[in-house]
Amino acid sequence: MNITLISNPIGQNHTFMGIDTNVREALNAVLTVGNQFVVNTDSARWYMLRNGKLKPCVMNRAEFISGTFQKRLRELGWKTDHLLNNQEIDGYVEFPGHVRSYAITRQNLLSLIGQYWNENPKADVAELMADLYHGYYLRSGADLTGIEPGLRKYFDGRSLWRRSERLWWAH
Repeated sequence: MNITLISNPIGQNHTFMGIDTNVREALNAVLTVGNQFVVNTDSARWYMLRNGKLKPCVMNRAEFISGTFQKRLRELGWKTDHLLNNQEIDGYVEFPGHVRSYAITRQNLLSLIGQYWNENPKADVAELMADLYHGYYLRSGADLTGIEPGLRKYFDGRSLWRRSERLWWAH
């Protein structure tokens, strides 16, 4: 299975490599035909029910794919079907590591929005304001990749040693 990571908000580090390795291994554990992952295979497979009726065997059902993926994650030390903030998480793990964290003060948030709006007078800043408020004001954010370089001056970065970084996938 070819897997391409589109976005990596934590950079190339021990945590990223651990996540990448585990997720690739769990995805590659999902096999439907021989040693491959084939969706909508042309070869029909059947099994017999106790009452003697034949039933199609669907190996690429969501339950099969998710269950196989989660089984392999569990074998790699992940928790599955974990509840976090009242949301069921498909896979959860903690990695020890060194993290750079970014936060924004109330005044800097207002100044950033003002600068952005002055530079982009027709822009709707509501979504940007909400994203920054929730992602950097209420708690620290792990990355500034999505922030325009000219606006990064408003953020305070600090280097933290964390006992763990929490990583998860939600349904």
